[in-house]
Amino acid sequence: MVDDSPNQWAYMTFNIFEHLLEIDRDGNLVPGLATGWRWLDDRTLEVSLRKGVKFHDGSPFDAEIAKLNIEETGQLRHPFHLGNFLSFDPGTRVEIVDRYTIRVLMPKPDGAALSRLSYIHIGSRAFYQSGGWGSKHW
Repeated sequence: MVDDSPNQWAYMTFNIFEHLLEIDRDGNLVPGLATGWRWLDDRTLEVSLRKGVKFHDGSPFDAEIAKLNIEETGQLRHPFHLGNFLSFDPGTRVEIVDRYTIRVLMPKPDGAALSRLSYIHIGSRAFYQSGGWGSKHW
């Protein structure tokens, strides 16, 4: 019997997709596809991205794809397993600083921003070209 529940799909995606940050077994945020991060002010988070990463299809991971994933996740307002509080506030923007650096600009201070980044599944350009998450919540 196949479990087609939203929770089952949420668990599967965490084993398939990489994330900018990860949570280690002690509950600490650690680098994933991001190598570092720093707050420029109380509403601007700068994130350094891992160089040399390629998706399974051979396409590169860079600031453009990180931005696309954050924006797509925000646009669809994914119903995260732990709740919609893991979504960034409307009005959050992502700027590309250079090929391996992004800035997340939030409309108000967001103490959970790093945790939010640890829940965004990073898909390749091909993933989005083939339909991405679709228009349906899962």
